[in-house]
Amino acid sequence: MSRFQHLASTSLRIAFAALFVGRLLTATEGASQGSTLGWSIAALLILSLAGMVTFLGGATIPRWTGSDLVLSALCVAPLLSAAIHRGSGDARATVCLVFEWLGLAATWFGLRIITTSAGDSRAQLWRLVASIAVAVSLLGTWQHHNGYSAARAEYTRLVDEVAELQAIIAEGSRSERATAARRLRELENEMLSAGIPNDERGRKLWESRLQASSEPVGLFALANSFAGFLLVGLFAWGVSLFPRLSDNRQSIAHWLLLGLAISLIGYCLLLTKSRTAWGGSLVVVLLVAWTLRNQKRTSSSRRSWLVAAGITGLMLLLVGVAAMTGGLDRFILLEAFKSLRYRGEYWVGTWRMLFDSNHPWRWVVGVGPGNFRQSYLPWKLPESSEEIADPHNLFFDHWSSGGFLGLIAVGALWLVAARAIFRSSADTSEKTVPIVAIFNRPELWGAGLTFAALLGLTSDPDQQLQLLCILGAFLVTWVVTGRLRIQEPRSRFRGAILVGILVHLLAAGGIAMPAIVQLVMLLSLPAVSAVVEESTTTRKLGLAMALVCALLAVLTTSYGLSPVIAREYQVAEGDFQMGQGAINKAERSYRQAMDSDSLSPLPCERLASLTHGKWSRSRADSDFERCIEFRKTAIDRNPGHAGGWRSLGETWQSKFVATGDKQDATFAANAFAEAAARHPTHAEILAEWAIMLDAAGNHTAAVEQAERALALEEINLRFGHIDKQLPATLLEKTRKLRELPSQ
Repeated sequence: MSRFQHLASTSLRIAFAALFVGRLLTATEGASQGSTLGWSIAALLILSLAGMVTFLGGATIPRWTGSDLVLSALCVAPLLSAAIHRGSGDARATVCLVFEWLGLAATWFGLRIITTSAGDSRAQLWRLVASIAVAVSLLGTWQHHNGYSAARAEYTRLVDEVAELQAIIAEGSRSERATAARRLRELENEMLSAGIPNDERGRKLWESRLQASSEPVGLFALANSFAGFLLVGLFAWGVSLFPRLSDNRQSIAHWLLLGLAISLIGYCLLLTKSRTAWGGSLVVVLLVAWTLRNQKRTSSSRRSWLVAAGITGLMLLLVGVAAMTGGLDRFILLEAFKSLRYRGEYWVGTWRMLFDSNHPWRWVVGVGPGNFRQSYLPWKLPESSEEIADPHNLFFDHWSSGGFLGLIAVGALWLVAARAIFRSSADTSEKTVPIVAIFNRPELWGAGLTFAALLGLTSDPDQQLQLLCILGAFLVTWVVTGRLRIQEPRSRFRGAILVGILVHLLAAGGIAMPAIVQLVMLLSLPAVSAVVEESTTTRKLGLAMALVCALLAVLTTSYGLSPVIAREYQVAEGDFQMGQGAINKAERSYRQAMDSDSLSPLPCERLASLTHGKWSRSRADSDFERCIEFRKTAIDRNPGHAGGWRSLGETWQSKFVATGDKQDATFAANAFAEAAARHPTHAEILAEWAIMLDAAGNHTAAVEQAERALALEEINLRFGHIDKQLPATLLEKTRKLRELPSQ
């Protein structure tokens, strides 16, 4: 290999390591909103670079395997479903997820080329996973013991300041009221950006969740997603023990360091309270024990059982520590049955959605990526509380987003895992590549570039501090993994870990989350990669791959990342101007956001709220007409969303209250009817619809909908869904409607 080819190959490894680490350090749950599209673009550019390096002779193309077929189907299925459902759902979410799946397909083929061309790159990637797992486990442990208490204190401070400002507005002088009102708007925007609801009932529910929360999430948004990564990280360390048990040269320090790493990750995994991840971990342990049982009765085998027993004892000790520190309690087991019941409700609703008689081919084509929630809500069981964004099951999840092909691909993942576990030669002829170097690895430089990029893009001081702490822990662990010679798990162990994470995903979301899919890809790599003989054809294939991926990266930037970034910036600017009371400047920013992102309904909703406020003050017909126009534009951009229709109904309802015109009530009732068709188990929508039907003169229909709303209210009371119960005033009006005589 020439110097130029070597440089190109090294650059490729650095870039891929940066991508791999970046996805593990980014909240993967925001993929539908475009928050992770930068990594998708990076994956496409890296595969383009890989194609160019192949064209120059610095990389090789692996032969096609069963794993390639399965992972290709996994990525292609949502793309086909999105093409079929084009224009029928949430266009922005669909486009973002289409580009995400393109990026994940590029990740898989880039992973295949890199791990085939560089003999130790697979082991280096496992080293990255092991090092990051320890680093984020420390963060997760801090979140449990200190982070949530700090968040609760900050929330209390905000609430107290809001109360003080409201008192000043009520009793202060004119200048004091103006200053207090300006500061209050700033605080409300700050709380809204932090995810704190602005309505009283929603805020009380959010507050109760904050007070009860203690599960670490790391840099993810959900504890279950974090637990899935910790599961892989835990066994990246754990199964590295077994290939070297017969080596008597290992020092006590060696075993102590391994035990410390396993303890840190295992303890954090316990704190997540993710019972699905615990179940997946137990399955991995049982599969590893089963494979060890088939070994010959040698001293190495006996030592394997001793180490397995030692790890079991260590985990029991960690359970005891977690229980004593309040991380675990008896309610974990008691709540498990309730959690399983909730998931059963989700699965029943999803099954009914897929076999909707009005859409006879839905079970074949799915509903498309990003459209699950709005397709599910018409079939949600009345007793089910959450308006879920995914069905919390990998089969239903990919079946709904990718159609029957997606279901087949997920089923085939289990076959990939089984094949790895039952490889007859996995423990005799397959050799892993040890890691002996410490600082002279391209993957370390790639990880460093990722940390530098994230620190540069993050303006929040608290998050910057977290990233710096993770970086320090990562570097220390990277050195330790070099000293301990952490190896890539053998085929049978990788298969066991893959089964473990698939078991976890049986009752948790994640099969569509980029970071989780990336781990599944790493676990699905073939044990041995044969390469295609170098020829003019393969070089041309590399060049074609480079050009196509470069074009896809440009398209992802133009139609995905660029409009999302512009919209987010302009909406944030509009929110800031609203907080300052600069209504005209805010409207200008929102209009720019609407033009920048022609698919997102968010800027239209902001403009509708702004112009509705103008109409409330001016009572000018032109302001109201503009408000209705913006409401309808928001609906056009996401026609299946019940919230858009409900907002339209509330707008007409407000006009009816001001004018008393029955025609306005009829318009409101029609909009509420559309919302109820999309969310028939929402008691408030039905109650509002009933009131407007009565105001429009349709008393019989009003009584019918009032009965439905009150029946749902009884269900919500029985099951304790406090966030779904009717407000007192609305409940009283609805009860009065039920008592109306039939007309």
